[in-house]
Amino acid sequence: MKSHVVKPGECLSSIAAQHGFARWQTVYQHAANGDLRAKRPSPNVIHPGDVVMIPEPAPRSETAATNNRHVFVKKSLRRQVRIQLIDDDGRPLASLPFTADDGTRLYADDTDAEGWVQLDLPITAERIRVDVLGWKRAFKLGHLNPVREDTGDQGVSGAQGRLAGLGFHPGPIDGVLGPRTKAALVAFQRTAGLTLSGELDAATRGELEKRFNS
Repeated sequence: MKSHVVKPGECLSSIAAQHGFARWQTVYQHAANGDLRAKRPSPNVIHPGDVVMIPEPAPRSETAATNNRHVFVKKSLRRQVRIQLIDDDGRPLASLPFTADDGTRLYADDTDAEGWVQLDLPITAERIRVDVLGWKRAFKLGHLNPVREDTGDQGVSGAQGRLAGLGFHPGPIDGVLGPRTKAALVAFQRTAGLTLSGELDAATRGELEKRFNS
C-alpha cells in the first residue's frame, strides 16, 4: 500500500481518480485511513500535507465469448458541486436562472428553492464561474482548507476561505491572521451574534463551519 501526500487544490475525488478509483469512498473508507477519518471527519475538507493511504485496486474480470469483438466502455469520472447563493440579508437567491462555466462547458439551469446551484462536473475541473442575473463569482474547487486547529496555520486559511465565500473580504488566503482577516472576523462575528474578538476562537470556528457547509 502506498501513501499520497495531499497537495493544494486536491480533494478525495481527484486523488481517488489519480490512483484509478472511480469512487472516493473506496479510498476514504478503507481501514488504513482510520486516522485520516478521525482527523478529517468531513470527507469534503482535507488539508495540504494530510496523508491518504492508497489501497491496491481490486482487479475486475469480465466474461466474453472468443472469436467476437467486444466493446468495454469506461465511464467518465465526475464530481458533484453544490453552491448556495444568498443575498446580503442572508436570503437565498431562489428559483433564478444561472449559467456556470467550468472552462470546457457552459451549464444553464435555475437555482432551487433554497438558492442552491447543483452541478455535475468533470473530475478534472479546477474552478467554476457562476453568473446569476449579472452577479458573477468564480470558485476554486478543492481549495477549501479545514478550519480546525490541527493544521499548519491553525485553521486560518480555512477561515479565510469561508469568510471570502460568505462575502466578508478577509484579504489573501495566506494563512496569516492579519488586520484584514481580523476585521472580516469581527464583521462575521457581528452578524452571527458572537463576541467581537477578531480571533478565531472555538465559537467562531463552529459558526463558520455551520454557515459554510463542509
